[in-house]
Parts: sequence; structure tokens; C-alpha cells
Amino acid sequence: MNSHADFFYSLQVAVEAREGTPQGREILFRCPYPGHTDASPSASFHPVTSEFFCPVCQKGGGPLQLAALLGLKLPPGIASRVGKRTLSGLWAYRDADGEVLGYEARYD
Repeated sequence: MNSHADFFYSLQVAVEAREGTPQGREILFRCPYPGHTDASPSASFHPVTSEFFCPVCQKGGGPLQLAALLGLKLPPGIASRVGKRTLSGLWAYRDADGEVLGYEARYD
């Protein structure tokens, strides 16, 4: 596995550690947002897009936001800032086998 694939694997493992339970194409897990105390899993994580959303607190985001909330490191080569702009989104492009080919990053 390369370092980018390791990042997405670590993200999924961290989600599963929060009482992650497969439900269809997604994994339900305890919401990671501070102040949201989940008695049971309410957030959903999509393993292909690495996006998540919690219908209870109405918060969610992409893999970077989730990684930050879970205390994970960013993939090597991905800068958290470019000049005065902060990384606000990261999407992985994958091949038919699910391997990461590259990223699309958004800086605000």
C-alpha cells in the first residue's frame, strides 16, 4: 500500500473503531464532533468517497475534516495551507480496483 492508500485505510479503521457498523454501502459510527455525545452510532461514512454526515447534529464533511476530528495525519504531499488559503476539501480519484490515482484539493 502507498502512503495515500494508508491514509484512507487508517480513516476507515478509525471509523470502525467508533462502533462502526456496515449498513448498505455506508458505515454507521459514533459522530466525532465535539459536544455530540452519541449513545449509539448516528453518523454515516461512505468508504468510497470518504465523506461523512451526521443527521442528528447536521454536520459532516470530507476525509480531511474527518481525519482532523479523529486525530489522524494528512497524506504526505498534501499541504494544509497554501499561502493564506486553508485546505477545505480533498477528494480521491480511484481506479476500478479502488486504488488511489490522485487527489483534487480545494483551498479556501
